[in-house]
Parts: sequence; structure tokens; C-alpha cells
Amino acid sequence: MSGNILELEGLCIEVGAVGQRRQVVSDVSFHVARGETLGIVGESGSGKTLTILSLLRLLPPGASARAMHARFEGRELFELAPAALRAVRGREVGIVFQDPLTALNPVLNVGRQITEVLRRHLGLKGGAARLRAVELLAKVGIPDPALRLGQFPHEFSGGMRQRVTIAMALAIEPRLLIADEPTTALDVTVQAEIVSLIQGLQREQGLSVIWVTHDLALLARLADRVLVMAGGRVVEEAPAARLFAAPEHAYSRSLLANLRHEPNLRPQAPIPAASGAHAPSGIPSPAGGATDILMQARDLTVTFRRRSFIPLKAPPRPVQALRGVNLDVRRGETLALVGESGSGKSTLARALLRTVAATAGSIDFDGRNITQLAGRELRTLRRRFQMVFQDPFSSLNPRRSVGAAIAEPLVVHGIVRGQALRDRVRDCLTMVGLDAAIAARRPHEFSGGQRQRICIARAIACQPDLIVADEALSALDVSLQAQILDLFQDLKTRFSLTYLFISHDLSVVRRIADRVAVMYLGQVVELAPAAALFAAPQHPYTEALLAAVPVPEPLAERARVHTPLRGEPPSPAAPPAGCAFHTRCPRALARCRTEPPILRESTPGRLVACHLFV
Repeated sequence: MSGNILELEGLCIEVGAVGQRRQVVSDVSFHVARGETLGIVGESGSGKTLTILSLLRLLPPGASARAMHARFEGRELFELAPAALRAVRGREVGIVFQDPLTALNPVLNVGRQITEVLRRHLGLKGGAARLRAVELLAKVGIPDPALRLGQFPHEFSGGMRQRVTIAMALAIEPRLLIADEPTTALDVTVQAEIVSLIQGLQREQGLSVIWVTHDLALLARLADRVLVMAGGRVVEEAPAARLFAAPEHAYSRSLLANLRHEPNLRPQAPIPAASGAHAPSGIPSPAGGATDILMQARDLTVTFRRRSFIPLKAPPRPVQALRGVNLDVRRGETLALVGESGSGKSTLARALLRTVAATAGSIDFDGRNITQLAGRELRTLRRRFQMVFQDPFSSLNPRRSVGAAIAEPLVVHGIVRGQALRDRVRDCLTMVGLDAAIAARRPHEFSGGQRQRICIARAIACQPDLIVADEALSALDVSLQAQILDLFQDLKTRFSLTYLFISHDLSVVRRIADRVAVMYLGQVVELAPAAALFAAPQHPYTEALLAAVPVPEPLAERARVHTPLRGEPPSPAAPPAGCAFHTRCPRALARCRTEPPILRESTPGRLVACHLFV
């Protein structure tokens, strides 16, 4: 028997209508040895996902594939009859997709979905299927598995939903597992848990794994070999250690160069506008120094009250999204907010911009209390702070030209009109590195990186003091991330902008941030200069976040001891007494269970909310 479980040779994929066919994957060949992990890396559009979908004949309508050979366990996959192919898909090859919420049926409970797999492929029914489902959920680390069987996907966190899809993929112990970007939408701590889970199951069951991703650093931890794809072709294939040490193809070298970019360790003082550039209105001379406070929150609390739609049932508990947050945003700095999903990062940003109402506390902007501003006063103020969102496509109206999108805030605020408006739109496009001639085109005509540049052009059109970037890079590949980060830095230099940068990607934060605020369950638990925080985190939660970030060096990464952060974040509707983190903290003291820590200075310029630093 061959030492390879999968062999692919000469794969080509075409898409498009008859007479308009175009080839998007060309002459792709690779193999997967028994028990090995093959990593496939490349930017969006490189053909990664189409390649692995073609193996199971799951290509979208209008796409077709052909290959000289596509053998799984010696059988030609492209020649299998439908019944035999269905058996391979479920029984011998498992697949985990990127978005667990869309991979699960929202109207069926989790138990029903797992037992359906067991019934179809193993013939298990009733109590036997339920018992096996409970075992599977326990195996992937879901607490109270018997109780969880009766719950629906929306009742699980993102990480827990991904664990459910892994349980379904491994329910009948397949020989090959295909993981298509399974951790891209997850926090760094959850990503570490999922990677450890799959690696443990691989050791137990002798699985072969194909891991598809655009995160090259992640492959340093888990891949034996790496396949690099660009433009629908394989441009390099090598053992992981050799690829990271000495990449041969220019594209591979560029990916690693972007990945290993040195962190931003520049001083926090605002940078003056470049010669000939005009600073946005409302920003004073940088001579005031980095201690000038542009925006300030004091005891900021946001509580969402939920309605119950079930008669006679007690009303649900309110959700405390923010709990007494104190935060200063310095003029001219980049302040990053980091933390797991549900920590309150986006709610804090929206509360500061007055798009979410504060339940208690105060917000000052440029020395003025704006907590209760409304109507025309609030609309006038809003030209001074703008937002760049995560998804650049949904942020733009598909029916309007990009020029109209950029012009809209200028028109709404009555800043310019006529030829001056057209000139401002053209200038904004030029400033973000786009040709002014594209103003008449629609959003669908651009790539993801270009669309995000358009959103940034719209954000700077009103010459704001503050830009909030809410996960503005998470949908982009590493090379596009590098380009947009460079753009953010360039605009900051030219216009002395202030950024509030929200991200769960700590490698991006390390590169761009001057200071970092770490949030957990609606509170800031650590605030420090970026260089100091990454060099020596103080709060145990910050330590856990940084420990979960993969190191882009295979030998160093595999020599590390990986101890995933235990448990799930508590519900903001029922936060624990004392320190909110004590239920997951490996260093919790007795007082942590009853006494909430106060955010206070531990060393000059550094704040931490932890009893270990009293």
C-alpha cells in the first residue's frame, strides 16, 4: 500500500458560463502522507479552497474540475459513483469549514445534527446514538455535554460552535480531515484551543490533515509540509522548517517578510503633518505633547436590557457590556483595544462615539462633556470622529459609486459642494493610493484591499481628529494587512490623526499600537505602552493572550509549552463576584473570588487591575 493517503496530479478548475470559461486553478499537484499535516497557504483568490472542494466534488455551480489523478486510498475520486462518493465524504474524509454558524443548521439542536451523522454512516439510533454524541462533545472539550445536546447553535460561543463541527467531522473517525480556515474568525485563545484539540485527536487516531489558511504563522506550529499557492498555482512546496528558514519563491519570501515585520516602537508624541499637507480641522499643534487628552471615559457603563418573548417567563437578566470603564485616548496616538469576543471592545468604541447610549458615567471629547449631546450639536461633532468597519463590502452601498460614498459625509455635514466636492473626493482617493479615475465605479469592481482603502478615504474626507478602526484588517490576507497598516501609519504622519484600533490579532496590534488596553468582560484589566506590554505582560489574562499567539518559527514554536486558557468567558448577564477573570485564572488568590480589583498604576505609565500587583 502507498505511503500516501491522498495523491493529486494536474488539477485544473474552470469557472464561468459556456463560451466565457476561465481557468482559476492550473496544474496543481501534491500528496498527503499518512499521519502528516499538509498546510496550504495563500491569499484570497489563490485557489486554496476551490482545490480542496474539488477533491470531494463540492465545487459551486458553474465550476468544473479535471485532473490526471485524484486518488484517495487508491480510488479515483473523480470517477466514484454518487453513493460511493457520499460514503467517502462522511465516512472517510471529514471537513471543517471556516464559519461554524453557517455550517450548522440553526433550526436543529446540536444533538440532532450529530446523531444524524451517526445514523447515516454508522447506523446508530436512539440511546446508542445519543450516548455516542455525548462522548464526542466531551472529547472536543464541551462541558456538560448531555445538557448541551438539547441546545441550538446560537446558544454556543464561536469557539464552542467550531468544537461542535469538529465533533461532527470526527464522529465516524475519518482517515483524512480537511480544515478550511477553521480558526480565522476566532480569537487567538480559542484558535490555540482548536489547534491543540485537532493535534491531540490526530495523535490519538492517526489522522492525516490538510489545513488551509492564509495565516502562515499558524502553520509554523502545526504543519509538516507547506504548499504555497498564488494565482491558482503552486509556487512552492517544502517542509515547514525549510520554508520558514529559506523560502525560495519571491511570493513566499514576501509573505514571510510581511509576517515578520518589526513592531512599532516609536514614541507616543504626535507626529507633525508632512510638508505641504493640511492637518484636519480641530487638531492643535503637536507642541502640546502626548499628554493632551483627546477623548476620555470615566466610569463608563453600558447595560443592554433584553426582552422576553415567552409568556409568563421571568424577564432575562440585563447584559452588562461595559462595567465602569476608565480610559484616556491621547491626541496623536494609536490606542489599541484587544480581548476576546464579547469583552466589550466594540461596545466601548461605539459608546465613545455616541452610537450606543451610556447607562452611567461620562465621555469628554477635546475637553467637552458630550455624554448628553443630542440633535444638531451631536451631528456637528460627529464630523470630528469617523469609523472604519471590519467588512469593507457591506460598509459600502453596492448601488452607489465609490465617489458618491466618499462624498456623502461631506454633503451631510455641508462642508463642500460643487467642484470643491469633486476635488476633495479625488484628493481622498489619491491619499489612500488609488487612482482618482475610479470614482465612478461600483464597490463590486474592487478587491477587498481596495474596498478597505475606499472606506478609509471616506473616513478621512471630513478631516477628523479621531478614527476608530473596528477589526478593519481581520478580513484581509497578511500582505493586504501590511499594505493597509502602512497606509494607516502614513495618514497618521501626514495629518496627526488619532486612532482607536480594535483587533483580536495581536501581531497586527504589536506593529501599529503606541499603547494597548486589554479588555475582559466589559472592563479594562491592563493598559500599557505596546513595547512594555508585549515584553512583559502583567495581568494573567494578558499573559494568556500573548502565549496563544503562534511564533513564525517552526522550531521555536514547537519547543514552546502550549497551555490553552481554560474554560469560556463568563456571561456578561451573570458576571462572577470578585475578579471577573478568577474563574479561568491559573494564579487566582482567595480574595480574587470576592473582591474586585481596581485598575491602578503598577509601574509609571502602566495600569493593571489585579490583586497580584497591589
